[in-house]
Amino acid sequence: MEYRHGRDAALLAPEAAVQSEASPCLGMLGGRVRRPVRPAAGLCRTECLNPFRVYLREHTMADCRPYCEWQTDPEVMKFADKPVQSKEEALAGLVESVAQQADGERRKYFMAVVLKGSDEMIGDVGITRNERGFGDMGWFLRRAYWGKGYATEAVLLLIQYAAERLNLKKIFASCHRANKASERIMIKCGFTLFTSNEGRLYYMLDKNTRPAFQA
Repeated sequence: MEYRHGRDAALLAPEAAVQSEASPCLGMLGGRVRRPVRPAAGLCRTECLNPFRVYLREHTMADCRPYCEWQTDPEVMKFADKPVQSKEEALAGLVESVAQQADGERRKYFMAVVLKGSDEMIGDVGITRNERGFGDMGWFLRRAYWGKGYATEAVLLLIQYAAERLNLKKIFASCHRANKASERIMIKCGFTLFTSNEGRLYYMLDKNTRPAFQA
């Protein structure tokens, strides 16, 4: 089972098995927050309390160029079960992300990861919720921004959003055994290993055992 075009770090775990230009950004509302952050006009109409170097917002079709860049980068797709084969296929994924925003029974929340200051989109994170109150999470980051901690910050923001807005009980994420970078992100964000097989490691974040996950 795959998470939109083979996104590596968010396959469904075994037991879980057109947007306006002024999308609200998603900021962490707790923790070490001390000051408001004002994203540039056109990206956010609300103040977001966010201690990190990145913020999250809904995708728009204006994201096409950077989105297709990483979706068709062989290194970014290295551990994906079903790598994107063309720009057309990548564009279809972006269209789906935008269309989900108008779905009255929305289950998929794919958010752009954006640098503060420059407002440059550097990747995306996403979560799909199911009827049991569980979520399946994943992320992609453009290669130029690897190794800087941005993915960890984005995942923490999405965890906070999932707790406050989606009322999820558990979040699952997984990665290929060789994908040490994604595994480190999961561990840093409080996920714990709950099962594995020959090819993959499956991690879980439980609202009842991780206070920071609670809204």
